[in-house]
Amino acid sequence: NTNSLQIIENVPDNLATEIPQVYLLEYVIEMYLLIIFFCSFVPSLSSSVLQGFTCTTVRSLGRTQIKNLIRACRRKGTNKVPLVETQLTCMYNQIKEESDASSFSLYPPDMLLYYNYSLVPRSSCRSYFQELADADFSVFSPALIYKRSDLFINARSCLGITSTSLTEDNVSVLGNMCCMLDGTYIQNSHPSILERLKHCPDLNVEQTSAVETLLNNGDTSYGYENFFCLSKTTVTISDPAFPFDYNVNQFNNCLSVSTVKDNLDAITEKVDEEEYLRIVLHKLKEVKDQVQLLSAASRAATVEDIGSWTISKIDTLSALMDSSNGGWDPSLAKAIISKYLTVGGNKLGSAELNAIGGPNLCSLDVNTISTISSQSFR
Repeated sequence: NTNSLQIIENVPDNLATEIPQVYLLEYVIEMYLLIIFFCSFVPSLSSSVLQGFTCTTVRSLGRTQIKNLIRACRRKGTNKVPLVETQLTCMYNQIKEESDASSFSLYPPDMLLYYNYSLVPRSSCRSYFQELADADFSVFSPALIYKRSDLFINARSCLGITSTSLTEDNVSVLGNMCCMLDGTYIQNSHPSILERLKHCPDLNVEQTSAVETLLNNGDTSYGYENFFCLSKTTVTISDPAFPFDYNVNQFNNCLSVSTVKDNLDAITEKVDEEEYLRIVLHKLKEVKDQVQLLSAASRAATVEDIGSWTISKIDTLSALMDSSNGGWDPSLAKAIISKYLTVGGNKLGSAELNAIGGPNLCSLDVNTISTISSQSFR
């Protein structure tokens, strides 16, 4: 019904992949039935709806309508329609006999991965690879992964590549195919290859070593740290590997203050080495009046750091003393409690004692302990 269609249309594109496929297809089938009558609206369909393309759901449509639907899936950037191998092969099978099948710019780049290359005219092979440059080469299933190496062999033949030294033009035409090149090609190629490699989802050890060699040659606008910060933009903080593949220098250089502020809980949940926590703490020095947000990073503080913090409220004291963020060195616990007590009207009442906890009370000197009234222990 139209309510179902409205629901799916209102789902943000970047959340579309989170919709269980069984529900997505239920809604999409309804949409395709409407397309039969309102085909002119195909280009305006959202990426989340187009994501539901299957051979089953389009079997009742005419050839022209199916072609229009496939062409509508040619989107880039944040609007790209996420499609899997079964959808892409289905699309190719639907258009491979068409007279405009070699009009590569009409179709989604990912679909071009599944073309029968023997049917690509030699005179058009460069155009084919230029359009393929934006494809996602990671969509291949294990059964068809061999196509990646086949595509590069065909690209070499088409572009006249006879060595491991790729020119700037070669790199431009190959595009995302550069992500699957071995280290020999990377280190011997034109520096423009770095611009392509920084967008690769992941680089293996050999590729990373080759990048270092190319960077050290000096004929590039990138520095070592700068490149690896850029190339790891796809490795989000939510990635289970974070920050395993960052050394201390990379972690410091690649982590901006805004990123730390926006992802503090996620970062401190995964970072447990003191060197890394010190970096997080250093980037948050300006949050002196919001120290309750520091969580585990607070444990990397010094007495000097604590002296600059604003600890005037019981909520702040409780947050800092939260044992789930780790234990405190006695000297640091004493500094925090003393800082709290310097604020007029603050004292060690029952709420404060509960927040501080037994072990941290042991850090206090006799004079401070003597100020605690018996009422506070009730």
